Amino acid sequence: MVQELEKRTRIDVADVLRGLAVMGIIVLHSIEHFNFYSFPDTSTQSAGLNFSDKAIWDGLFFMFGGKAYAVFALLFGFSFFIQDNNQRMRGNDFRLRFCWRLILLFILGNINAAFFTAEVLVLYSLVGFILPLTCRLKDKWLLILACVLLIQPLPLYYVINACVDPSFVTPSIPTGSYWGAAFQVQSHGTFLETLRVNLWPVLHGLGTMDVCFRLLLFSCSAC
Repeated sequence: MVQELEKRTRIDVADVLRGLAVMGIIVLHSIEHFNFYSFPDTSTQSAGLNFSDKAIWDGLFFMFGGKAYAVFALLFGFSFFIQDNNQRMRGNDFRLRFCWRLILLFILGNINAAFFTAEVLVLYSLVGFILPLTCRLKDKWLLILACVLLIQPLPLYYVINACVDPSFVTPSIPTGSYWGAAFQVQSHGTFLETLRVNLWPVLHGLGTMDVCFRLLLFSCSAC
């Protein structure tokens, strides 16, 4: 019985961090009204309430903004390592099963994206393929690859190119137009129009793929 319990022991620290990360993400989405940026008019509100609103907004983003998402990405890679390592000890190759799970995650993510503009599961389902592709590399190469991504080579290339060529225009992802269209259709459009607008730009987050890449690789190399 003791041996059976030991085999099923979970990593408490990982569970706690995952819970805190999810809690932080939910809290941020809550004060953002789940990306439906429509807020009451505060012009007639007292100075005390305006101060508390700003303090809560800034305080929560200071505590969780970026941090919760980074921890969640690290734990995504860490969870893959645990599953892959357990299967390897049993003589199984977990990589194909994980790829199948990523395909299912992509489908579920698109269903979620139809209703929620801050969809991130699609992004994870796409960048997650870097894990089975690199999980057999030596730790040294994983760390080097993660460090290369950490310096953000593409934005660095843009900076260098702009310094060399003053006429160079840095490419930008039109996220502003996506959010504007989403807000308009959420305010005045039909349900079907909302689904169409939500699904069309679902891949706009691919501009941050290198961020997820390096976090996933760091989590694997640290293991």
